[in-house]
Amino acid sequence: MYKELISEWSSKSILTAADKLSMLVTVMEVYPLIVLSNLSTNEYVAIRNKAFLHTEIPATGKFDEMIDDGVVDVHKNYQELFSEFFDRNNLIKEFSSGKKEVYAEIYQKKNGSNGYHWISSHAIRLNDSSGDYIMICLNRELPDKVDRKASRK
Repeated sequence: MYKELISEWSSKSILTAADKLSMLVTVMEVYPLIVLSNLSTNEYVAIRNKAFLHTEIPATGKFDEMIDDGVVDVHKNYQELFSEFFDRNNLIKEFSSGKKEVYAEIYQKKNGSNGYHWISSHAIRLNDSSGDYIMICLNRELPDKVDRKASRK
């Protein structure tokens, strides 16, 4: 469905480069960290608002290294959940079982703050003709959430 829509937009030149940039900026207002990952090849590309998380995330790199580096800023009570949720093999298992998306709420440091904040991570599998496991992960702060047990859905 989406591929056909994008193909139609592209063929009719409905979206200009400025339109695409505007759409990305709008999405980033809600999701200040967007990570596109190829789980099969252990690679990612990240687009982020630098003020979002405490850890500096390189724009590209190895997915496993990004997760290993990021766990240090997760509250100690939730580090195991973080590592389990973002384990590449676990994500591949989830997606290969037919799930299209997985969701977690993690308690971690926000940039410019001494405290921890709740962050939602919504990982969505994208269809890929090569058969690789491609996902986009949309991350945002949950400002109204109080400290309570982290969850995974």
